[in-house]
Amino acid sequence: MRLDGTQKGSQSPSHSLHNGSNTSNGHSPTIGKVTNGHGPLRLPSNGTHRIINGLSPAKSYPPIWHDHNREEVSRLLIQALNELGYTNSAKSLSRESGYELETPNVSSFRNAVLEGRWDDAELLLFGENAYAGEPSEEWRLKTAGLRTRAASWTGKGLALVNEANSSEMLFWIRQQKYLELLEKRDLTNALVVLRQQLTPHSRNTQRLHALGGLLMCASVDDLKTQADWDGARGDSRHHLLSQLSRLISPKVMIPENRLSDLLHQVKNSWIVDCLYHNTNESPSLYSNHTCDRNDFPYQVVKDIAEHADEIWYIEFSHNGKFMATGGKDKMVIIYDVQDNFKVLHRFDEHGAGVCYLSWSPDDTKLITCARQPDNSLRVYELKDGHISTHIHHFDAPPTVAIWLPDGENFLVGSLDYHHAIEICNIYEDVMDQFAGTDSKARIYDLALSPDGKKVVAMSKNRLYVFDFASKKKLSEWQMDDVEMTSVHISRDSKHMLVSMNPNKIQLINIENGDVVRTYEGHKQEGFLIRSNFGGAAGTFVMSGSEDSQIYIWRTSGQLVEVLPGHGADSGCVNALAWHPTIPSYFASAGDDGRVKM
Repeated sequence: MRLDGTQKGSQSPSHSLHNGSNTSNGHSPTIGKVTNGHGPLRLPSNGTHRIINGLSPAKSYPPIWHDHNREEVSRLLIQALNELGYTNSAKSLSRESGYELETPNVSSFRNAVLEGRWDDAELLLFGENAYAGEPSEEWRLKTAGLRTRAASWTGKGLALVNEANSSEMLFWIRQQKYLELLEKRDLTNALVVLRQQLTPHSRNTQRLHALGGLLMCASVDDLKTQADWDGARGDSRHHLLSQLSRLISPKVMIPENRLSDLLHQVKNSWIVDCLYHNTNESPSLYSNHTCDRNDFPYQVVKDIAEHADEIWYIEFSHNGKFMATGGKDKMVIIYDVQDNFKVLHRFDEHGAGVCYLSWSPDDTKLITCARQPDNSLRVYELKDGHISTHIHHFDAPPTVAIWLPDGENFLVGSLDYHHAIEICNIYEDVMDQFAGTDSKARIYDLALSPDGKKVVAMSKNRLYVFDFASKKKLSEWQMDDVEMTSVHISRDSKHMLVSMNPNKIQLINIENGDVVRTYEGHKQEGFLIRSNFGGAAGTFVMSGSEDSQIYIWRTSGQLVEVLPGHGADSGCVNALAWHPTIPSYFASAGDDGRVKM
């Protein structure tokens, strides 16, 4: 299928609030998901119960253990044993090794954060200099109070890592303090904190305005929703502590879950280096990990020939039980995957080739989009095959339709610039439109991020990013010297995969438009070829090609396989779909009118 629809041969940034969203040190904790010790019971973490041994080790050991520092390994094990809940074992190891997990001042700082004693937390973290420039009487009272509660405190702060931004860290603490005052509906003191404690520590006026807007929240639930924050009794304090600990010298305060993080790094390095890794199961630590090519879907196991002409689109249902195909022969075919791909329905009501298919969230409905002269969108009921919705107000083809989670509304992109991006529903109503595209923009494809926050739309050579909630355009990028054909968004909602002519697929950062990686080798020069993410964890990039082959890369850029696809000189492989629940196979659709499994 050609990009122009003919047949072959004939920055308004989001207002989500974040602790440290603009810090230069790279640590950007969000407001939400943080703990305070008042929620569900937690296992001791990173020395929540401080270990005091006061004993020399019973035996002298060399300082190096298998090329590792013995003290570091011992302290990591003490921390891990506490986190696993084996507190007695942790104490025993501390006594036997002679190493403490952390000092009394670190323990006092931890408790201050988790108990919401923010003045104490600031003084313990930064020392007496935390209140430099503030009223001397207030400084005196705060430091005197802390000395009463923490007898071991000498007035010095905790050692920070070199890249730590102390002003930003102070902002995070006071932001938490501010939000908790709002949660208590203490608006007077919250306003004082905003004006006198937060504003001097941030040049980000947008963030300050967003925080100020929270004063207008009508309820605590509204506050939590607007701030993406779960409250003092949620996880917010614990998350704040975790983020702060990353900027404290690890010799003083080991970052939480450090041994677990190290093990994750080992496993991730195995997975990155494993060319054929295609499972969601976590590798075992007992042996080094590798996957066999025989476990990867590289051989054709089934050949389906139900269409009379080119197949342009293929899609599995979310539950993996059904598969749908559509193409140039104006036909949509539904297959029962579990019954050896038996044909369940043939929908032949379209007046032109079918260019897009989309399953509803519950897999009971299917949207189909047809090209000129049909220029319409239909919704079929899988149960009996009848058309429940027919939207035909377009003067040019609708090219894409994506269901929203409610199962009643869907996003529609169209080559009709009067209806470029709309939200329609199953009752044939146009509910909303997205503004901000070029007045003559013709939308070739669009995608909704898995987190539901952003919409990416694509014309021939422009990319648009919108905030879904407000429908406002966040970003726009001109893509010179290329014609884009498809776009998909990664599972973590951070990157978009864009296919483009000639012969290029790019992984692009959705926030700033930076090209993260380019995938090349396939042939894509004049026709609409769709690339996609694939595999059990979405760690593969796959694309058809005009040379009748299938190309599969790791998202890291390594070319994994070039598969023969649909045979030499059989035309384009137009679309691919990886099975959503059985990662050991995927489907391809091509100009030869066949589906290969």
